[in-house]
Amino acid sequence: MTTVEPRLARRRDAVRESEARHRMRRTVWLLVGVALVGAVVWLLQAPFVRVQHISIQGAGRSAVVPILRELNVVEGRPIILIRPGRIEEALATDPWVRAASAIVRYPDTVEVVVNERRPAAWLQTSEGWTLLAGDGVAVLRAPQRGSAAPTIELIAEPGQLGRRHPDPEVRAAAIFAGGLPSRLARQARIWRARGELWATVAGYDVRLGSPVDPSEKAAALVAVLDTEPDPGSVITVIAPTRPAISPPGTYDNPEPSVDP
Repeated sequence: MTTVEPRLARRRDAVRESEARHRMRRTVWLLVGVALVGAVVWLLQAPFVRVQHISIQGAGRSAVVPILRELNVVEGRPIILIRPGRIEEALATDPWVRAASAIVRYPDTVEVVVNERRPAAWLQTSEGWTLLAGDGVAVLRAPQRGSAAPTIELIAEPGQLGRRHPDPEVRAAAIFAGGLPSRLARQARIWRARGELWATVAGYDVRLGSPVDPSEKAAALVAVLDTEPDPGSVITVIAPTRPAISPPGTYDNPEPSVDP
């Protein structure tokens, strides 16, 4: 009969117990991992953590709904898969969108807020018509002039949609038009004559001069028109802090020109 020294037997038993504990811990961690995976799968499938409400504010002309659909931001999608940053980046590609924000509100709501550009003036080009926003960004191209917005009568390229027009005179004209109230902007025209910008607003010829400070010039013109100048007067807003009114007949009728 073989006998084992007690010390060696205790050592062997300790090794067996250590291996048993190691196998037990490994089994427990495996079960915990399986349980976590199951919990995540269950959460993804649970109806109370899926998109139930999509709130869109400020959208009118922009293609917010199609963009959200393209990103699969739809009712029923697991809300954990919604990425607000991707929504904002996609919306920024729409020319009409000046700024956009997206917020995920757990457990079931996606909120999208859009700040859209406002149309300011139509620019006639060799390729048709381009609608410019009040910041000089091209937002639409069309074969025919659309809404009753001012007309920019300058020789220019169409410009890239979603980008500010590269021509400083075109940009200034769009910003000036965007600064006019709708009651004055409907029949306004902006053109170049005598090497400077001119406009016709509410029946008055207006000297705008160089393409600087267009917003201030629009505000100055509105203030002058509130004083009801004599019909046929020429209004000068080259220096918007010091606008001037010239009586009828002071200037020859300025004709649009195509000089650079």
